[in-house]
Amino acid sequence: MALSATGGTITYAGGKTIHTFTSSGDFVVSGPSQKEVYTTDLYSDANLQGYWRLEADGTDSSGNGNTLTASGSPTHATGKFGNGVDLEASSSQYYAIADGSQTGLDVTGDFTISTWIKRESIGSFQAIVTKDDISDRQIEFYLDSNNKVVIAYEDTVAGRTTLTTTNALTTTGVWFHVVARVDISTGVPEVFVDGTKWTGVTSGGGTTAIVSGAADFMIGARDNAGGIDLFFDGMIDDVAIWDRALTDEEVVSLYGVRAAVLVIGGGGSGGNGGGGGGGAGGYQYNDSYALTAQTYTVTVGTGGAAQTSSNTKGNNGNNSVFGTITANGGGGGGAYNNQAGNNGGSGGGGGGAESTGGAGGTGSQGSNGGTGGVGAPNYKGGGGGGATSAGTSGATVGTGGNGTANSITGTSVTYAGGGGGSANTAAAGGEGGTGGGGAGGNAPSNAANPGVAGTDGLGGGGGGGVGTSSGKGGSGVVIISYDTPASTTGAAFLLNFI
Repeated sequence: MALSATGGTITYAGGKTIHTFTSSGDFVVSGPSQKEVYTTDLYSDANLQGYWRLEADGTDSSGNGNTLTASGSPTHATGKFGNGVDLEASSSQYYAIADGSQTGLDVTGDFTISTWIKRESIGSFQAIVTKDDISDRQIEFYLDSNNKVVIAYEDTVAGRTTLTTTNALTTTGVWFHVVARVDISTGVPEVFVDGTKWTGVTSGGGTTAIVSGAADFMIGARDNAGGIDLFFDGMIDDVAIWDRALTDEEVVSLYGVRAAVLVIGGGGSGGNGGGGGGGAGGYQYNDSYALTAQTYTVTVGTGGAAQTSSNTKGNNGNNSVFGTITANGGGGGGAYNNQAGNNGGSGGGGGGAESTGGAGGTGSQGSNGGTGGVGAPNYKGGGGGGATSAGTSGATVGTGGNGTANSITGTSVTYAGGGGGSANTAAAGGEGGTGGGGAGGNAPSNAANPGVAGTDGLGGGGGGGVGTSSGKGGSGVVIISYDTPASTTGAAFLLNFI
């Protein structure tokens, strides 16, 4: 299966397709973005023990012969892929195979279960996949009465080991991809919903082995010592079980396309008049972001405007946004007379003064700005914070904090450097941090050199000014990168699933 995507400037490097947005726009992902297990490499995985597409019956497509038998005459209807099974709890419907008839489902160590579910009712215990007869609780994967997802197993030494998610699945009529993963060595079961790992409350911590029991393996119900219960109410499709713990990347790939996403906010401008350097835009990187078929509105934050009013703080940069990721704009630099740098993605440097220097701003997604220096009349602004390091104090010279290197484009580029603080003297202002930070201005021979602008597309902070003008902040950037065939060219192309 493949998917088409457009938007931004498209380049290719190292087997990756890269979309770079230096201004706001749309990233359009169209076509099927989720896939059945049988279309992936995990279908041919040697650890696949059972796979039920549930198109019309309980046929096992893994090759292990674990065909399930229906109970209660469930119907099959349009599912997530083709058809799925529509289970009615009121009619006690489910699929099962007896322990004596199964092959490879009697797991006693690591395992992963993947499936798609669509609920028709909430507020009751509902089994997804189980091999559990109360006395031997090998596999318990279900929704509790609070609609939280539960995965549990019984360890041979520590007893029942459980994770109950903090979040709840309360929405009906919508398909969710749910995965249960157990790495027995950790003693901590895990749950993923729609490609995201859900946190929760754990107990037990068993790390020895899972008990071997005689319960039936079931989809949509539990074998409660012969009295079947916990009937699922809704649709289930594409159920698979492996007797190993899939990696995070493999789990995410079952839900959708996995992409690396870098989001940099706009840098703050320097302050003007004893100006501190502007803070760099916030740095946010996710190397496993799940893309789905939709139009993503991409917002690229502009840098803070240069400050031309004397003895006035710089302006914060603007936020950059992609999907659920927001990189905050950098903080504007402080200015003369104890004006502190602003808070932001990285904090702005404090303003310099004769008596008390302004404090550096706080960085929420980077580093803090440096404190403004003190001197009469040769005061200096503090350096703006960068993604990796804080700006230095203006006590000597306020150097901008350094940014962070990233190779998402196929080449190592440093982003989000802080702006240098100004120097109210003939000596040079503070250097900008690596990653696009602008240098601070200075005042040689009663003149005034303005602060240097931060670099656009890197989110660098602008340099502080001594009275004429500070440097503006550099604009941010949004970059999306994913695997694609090496032969792909052009602005519209096919994106292969991982």
